[in-house]
Amino acid sequence: MIKKYNDIFSDNEKYIWNKIKEEYKALLSISKCEQDIEQLIINREKKLFIENEYICYLSLASVESDYGRLSKNTQERAIKLIIENKNKHQFNELESKLKNNHNLKKNKPHIIHSKAYFEIGDVVILKLDGIPSNNIYVALHCVGVDYSNIGLIPIDLLCDEYNIFRVFKWTGQTEPTIDDLKKTNYYDSKLLKENSLLSFLLFDRFSLAVATNKEQSILKNNFKKIGNLKVKKSYISNDICFCCIFSSTRLLSKIKKNHTITKDD
Repeated sequence: MIKKYNDIFSDNEKYIWNKIKEEYKALLSISKCEQDIEQLIINREKKLFIENEYICYLSLASVESDYGRLSKNTQERAIKLIIENKNKHQFNELESKLKNNHNLKKNKPHIIHSKAYFEIGDVVILKLDGIPSNNIYVALHCVGVDYSNIGLIPIDLLCDEYNIFRVFKWTGQTEPTIDDLKKTNYYDSKLLKENSLLSFLLFDRFSLAVATNKEQSILKNNFKKIGNLKVKKSYISNDICFCCIFSSTRLLSKIKKNHTITKDD
């Protein structure tokens, strides 16, 4: 938001201003039909536009102008609302910007977000090289996908996706088969935390992402999908002891505290 508006907007108005802008940018980044974006937002946020028409249309006009896609309807509506407002002088700069709009299109915003790499049910072998004893194999079972908001963007439009894994009680110098793992229990959170080798490796060894070629190479070289086992129960990150996050800014996993998963879950 433009700093000079901070003093005249309430906290709720600031939230609405930013929400409309972020929603527009998300739709613009993924939409193939730009002409429909404005109406999509008005339809999605119908209640906001009715109850907070002034802030909504000024925000929409401002972000459309920023990206060179200001519609005639929004331009006229926003200017009319500014003129009718008692604090008109505080929006002189925005009014001038809208009146002198040249609609020079700018590139669509690029919003970085993580995507789930594996499907629910996938069984994945993690090969850990460089361990003093010998190669170690760790077996993981993808039991869910967690979804996380990106700022104020509505989660149904665009979000980060994270694979969630349970960890099989399998470590050794040989690669397990699907049949081996069908007869193998999972670590619960307490046992996983007590396994210093696993904890070290899962917390500190890898920070993987699917964003760059280098990180994709790390992922492909260290992880091997060996099949798919039906998941009895899907999980979200708060329910599980191992959340695999493929994001360049986050570590591979974080074990959730104060939760124990029984063998029969």
